[in-house]
Amino acid sequence: MNKLKELENMNFKITWKLINIGLFGYELINPQITRKDIYDYEEELLENNSFNFNDVVLLTDKSLSDIEFRELLYKFSKNEKTEMEFESEKWVVYLTKKMLDTLNKKDYFNSLLEISEFWISLGQPKNSPHIFQAINNNITPKEYYTKEMFEKVLYLHEKWLKEEIEKINMISK
Repeated sequence: MNKLKELENMNFKITWKLINIGLFGYELINPQITRKDIYDYEEELLENNSFNFNDVVLLTDKSLSDIEFRELLYKFSKNEKTEMEFESEKWVVYLTKKMLDTLNKKDYFNSLLEISEFWISLGQPKNSPHIFQAINNNITPKEYYTKEMFEKVLYLHEKWLKEEIEKINMISK
């Protein structure tokens, strides 16, 4: 499924800044979508008469060079009131959800490693729900790599995810 559609299914408002971050990345968030993903999503917008029709039509021009496409997307993004940090948080929440969905819940050892690697790749943000072994705690590896710890970490992530989705949707209204 198109990642922009998946974000929309989380009730996130799709903005040009969100699309811009998805295409080009932002801070520690790597690019997540392609121009084709944007074209596919825009086709649906045109069919449903969503977004600014003229903006969508301009970006659907497949003859645009990468530079022209980027300049147009930047122009549309610049006119939005939302902040890049807020839009990047939507991507963090989306990526967290995808990471949790793909974990092998039966392999708690490797799942804990994957979760740690995920948050390290995002620069260990302060609002992360993750508990790192021996960082700001005295948890030993023997205590950390257990089924019980995995269940606790998973619970904290699911709770955080629910709260973040609610917060983002509340702010977006």
